[in-house]
Amino acid sequence: MNKIIVRTMHRIYLIFKKTYSVRKRVGLVAQKLIIIARLRNIFKRIFFGVRKVNKVNKVNKVNKVNVVIYAPIAIAGLTTQLKQMMDILKSEGMTFEITYYAKPTLKDSPLMKYWKDVDKISEPELIIFFERFHVNIPYFSQAKKIYYINLDWLDNCSYKNARLFTDIVILPTTYRFNEFVSSFANASVHLLPWPSIFPVIDKLSGNKEGEVKVLYVGNDYDDKSRKHPYEVVDAILNCTNPILKFSLKFRNKLPKSILTKLLKSKNVDVVKYGYLPFDEIKDLYVNSDINLIPNSTEGNGLSILESAANGVVPAVLDGYPMKTVVAESFGYLIKCDKVGMVKFAPKYQVSALDLSRFFKDINIESLMSKKNALKGFQKELTQRQEGLYEFFNMSFQYLKIGKYNSINADDFFAAKNKIDTRSKMVDVYMTTYSRPKFFKESLEKLISACNKSPYGHRINILADKLDSETLGIISRHIHELSIVSTNDQMGLPFMINLIHDHVKLVSERSEIRSDYICYIQDDCFIENIEGYFSDLVGYLEESNFANQVGYVSGYHCKIHPGFEKGKYNNHTIIKSDSIDGKNFISKTNLFLKVGRLTWYFDDCDKRGNPGPIRGSHFDLWQWKESDKSLMSQGLYNVIFPGFCSHAAVSSEESCWSNDTSDNNTDKRVNELRIYNTRGKFPSLEKFEYYKNNG
Repeated sequence: MNKIIVRTMHRIYLIFKKTYSVRKRVGLVAQKLIIIARLRNIFKRIFFGVRKVNKVNKVNKVNKVNVVIYAPIAIAGLTTQLKQMMDILKSEGMTFEITYYAKPTLKDSPLMKYWKDVDKISEPELIIFFERFHVNIPYFSQAKKIYYINLDWLDNCSYKNARLFTDIVILPTTYRFNEFVSSFANASVHLLPWPSIFPVIDKLSGNKEGEVKVLYVGNDYDDKSRKHPYEVVDAILNCTNPILKFSLKFRNKLPKSILTKLLKSKNVDVVKYGYLPFDEIKDLYVNSDINLIPNSTEGNGLSILESAANGVVPAVLDGYPMKTVVAESFGYLIKCDKVGMVKFAPKYQVSALDLSRFFKDINIESLMSKKNALKGFQKELTQRQEGLYEFFNMSFQYLKIGKYNSINADDFFAAKNKIDTRSKMVDVYMTTYSRPKFFKESLEKLISACNKSPYGHRINILADKLDSETLGIISRHIHELSIVSTNDQMGLPFMINLIHDHVKLVSERSEIRSDYICYIQDDCFIENIEGYFSDLVGYLEESNFANQVGYVSGYHCKIHPGFEKGKYNNHTIIKSDSIDGKNFISKTNLFLKVGRLTWYFDDCDKRGNPGPIRGSHFDLWQWKESDKSLMSQGLYNVIFPGFCSHAAVSSEESCWSNDTSDNNTDKRVNELRIYNTRGKFPSLEKFEYYKNNG
């Protein structure tokens, strides 16, 4: 019986579906009749189940921290650096978490207290990436980013993504430093020689007279280890220098036959395995004279630094970047051969024979000389420790992390001057509307201003309906600019919206981020050639601290009187909610955030500008039409009167069919037809003040 009912209901439902177009014409649909709506809901419940909908969507509270550190908790040098970073964050009063793509292998480490799986991290203000740079972790886009580079772990994806997205790059050695400064155009790149986690010890000799104790800390005993374990063991077993005594430490147990040979050797004191606590590692250093570090590749060389801090002379391969850290005056450089590259670091090979020769040449006299010279490097290590704390303190202040969110202006700019080293990029867009007589002069003045600017520039000409005379002007400067043109006049909304897409695509493809956008029309002439970019962009740079300024403009018109006057670099400036759309400079991310121009007005009349019927209200759009408007963000504009002039003043010359002559402008002002966004003027005297001074 139940099956018959269900089949019947299903047939009715199919009839309802097939007859929808007919029922719609006569009004027999759910939108018109409540009984039809109820029947439809019954069918949906029977055939598709009931979907439970919460009437109130509960918003999950997002946990927040100041910093997330992306680094492993493992038997690795990075974990040592992680401990140092933790101490810095604690001293700064920062909340933090640790995460990494790989699970921790040191489950008993005190660092585990701060561990979170990647998908469970809290929302950070800052992510500090050690070694690997991954973009697919939560909150990546909104967080500030610092990247510490290890050359032998720097893969191509990390390198590419870091070039695009990181804010600060840290390099521990001078090797290839200038190359990285050039390639990381979007970041401030800093040389930060890392200190040892161990405090400096003044130690000349702590061992028996006539003995030289050599420490070797290896990984696994296999051909994958970069520490040349086969060659080291072979050289030790064939060592003929009677004063050498070796202490060996491996990650895992050695093959029984190899272990037996080593323990029988007169040159071997001890062989250890596995993870060693900090105190035991300290003891190994205290009882050693030389630390043998024959790594085939190296990124930072933490073991070199640990050796030096403990008064132990480092012995490394004679290659890069090792020899940028170790000098022959206080260390040993062992002969080797370059055999290739691992990521961005050279790879070296040392033979058992070359190690044997190195062992044979070691003597007490040369060792003591190097230990004495090591004291100078130990002083540098002490300075490195102080420099490490200072660098991150300045970085936190510049990035406004944690307690530095409310930093005062003086401290912020002091930190900015130390940390912000990158050159800023200004993307310049000039629109031209088949007006070559204006375009020729305005383009020449623009190029001159760019040549006088302290910033980088990409000049783009947006030619709306390109004509032959305009093309001839462009061709004379073809190597200095890019061009986008149309055959039919598309108007200002098209050009402004084109800038949105163009600036993003150019930044992504060139891997050079746009910091500022300068927009200027072909009838707007830059008059202050020397100071146009340095003053306008400089003002925005300084105003970034308070985050109150939207756009700056070099063109002032009386119908935009503004609401307050001031001074900057001895120039009069006017604060105003509205500006004339002929010229502005904006932070690129703010320009993109404010949004595009709409194609139509609210009454669906098409925006047709350049004129002659209706304009874009471009000057109003910034504070009225966009839901991300400057005023809704609590921002105002700043005008630098006299930095630019306007040539197309008659209605015949203007592509807007506007008469902007002085007489007509004064007439508008006298009729109070001005942009007053802060309420009516309380008195005629107040208006007269703005008319005469604005």
